[in-house]
Amino acid sequence: GRFLAAVLGGRAGLRVFKVPEFTPAATDGSYASASFWADFDREGRLATSSVDGSVRLYDRDFRLLTKSVPAKGKHPYGVAFSPDGQLLAVGYVDSTHVDVLSGQTLSLQFSPEPPATATAAAGTLNSVAWSADGATLMAGGRYQNQAGIKLLRLWRNAGRGAAADVPTTAGTIM
Repeated sequence: GRFLAAVLGGRAGLRVFKVPEFTPAATDGSYASASFWADFDREGRLATSSVDGSVRLYDRDFRLLTKSVPAKGKHPYGVAFSPDGQLLAVGYVDSTHVDVLSGQTLSLQFSPEPPATATAAAGTLNSVAWSADGATLMAGGRYQNQAGIKLLRLWRNAGRGAAADVPTTAGTIM
C-alpha cells in the first residue's frame, strides 16, 4: 500500500508513485510498446507485461531484475503473482495459452492445459488471477463458447490440474 504502479500506453512504460503523496518513485521508459498490467507481490517486487513481448520483474526498489519473452503468446497482457510470490501467471492478448513463470527468474515453469479448439469458438485468455489460497489459477478475456458466452477458465492444483470452464456473460472478462 505504499506505492502505486501505472503502466502506460505507447512507449511510455512504467511510472511508480509514492502513496499517499503521489510523488514519483521510479520510472522505466524502455518499453517498446504499450503496457496494460502490473502486479506487486507481498514482498514489494513488481511484475509488468507489455505487448512489446516482454514480462519484466523489478525488485522492491524498482530496479529491473530481469526481462523475459514468454513462450506461448507474442503479446503478454495480464500478470499475477501467486499469493506466495513463487509463481507468476501470464495471459496473452493474442492467445488462449497461459504461462506460469518463476516469480524469481521469470523462467517458464509450466503451461496449464490450453482450451481445445473444438470446445470453444475463439478468443483470448488475457486476464489472469490466483485464488487467495493459491490453489486455483483463473483466466478470462474474450475466450467464449459457441453461443458467444465468455468463459472463465479454472485450473485446480495451482494451475497444474485439469481445466474447467465456467460460463459467465457476453461481455469481455477483464
